[in-house]
Amino acid sequence: MKRIVSVLPPLLLAAMTCHLFADVSIENTGRWPDTWPKELEPLRANSRTIEGPLGGQLHYEISFTERDAFESAWRHLLKVKSPETPLFLIRSPYIGTGARQGATIKAGVLINSHPFVSTNSDGKEADKSSMPASKTILVLVVDGNVIDLNRIPLPPNTHIQDDRFKDEGITKR
Repeated sequence: MKRIVSVLPPLLLAAMTCHLFADVSIENTGRWPDTWPKELEPLRANSRTIEGPLGGQLHYEISFTERDAFESAWRHLLKVKSPETPLFLIRSPYIGTGARQGATIKAGVLINSHPFVSTNSDGKEADKSSMPASKTILVLVVDGNVIDLNRIPLPPNTHIQDDRFKDEGITKR
């Protein structure tokens, strides 16, 4: 009995802390679903995919250096945004933190895809056939040159969360 009592606390501590280590994978290519618009295919080479830290969370970073390339992709990027999510605007440059440590984007789009889980009023999981597989959020890194908000149409009936002037200095997310 004393042996079990002496072994049990370290095992409990290990069990409680093992979930704190996140599994994150980073690929230097856009690994988004094939169901996304085919017009986004040329952007895969200039993108990064970050999976994690929680299962099913995918983050895509697409940087742009030419205004024409962004403006031609913009309407197709809007097709992947979930209708109920706001459009976020952040100031250039974007400097990644955490899994994105060191990633810098002067102008571009961050796409965050989170697994969609819904429950009924009785607390049970809802029927998955009637809901989307994930919720997708768009974040624009606005530099005023490549991504110029005066030159692109913003989606109607969408909340725009403008965080470009929220803090002084460099935007970090």
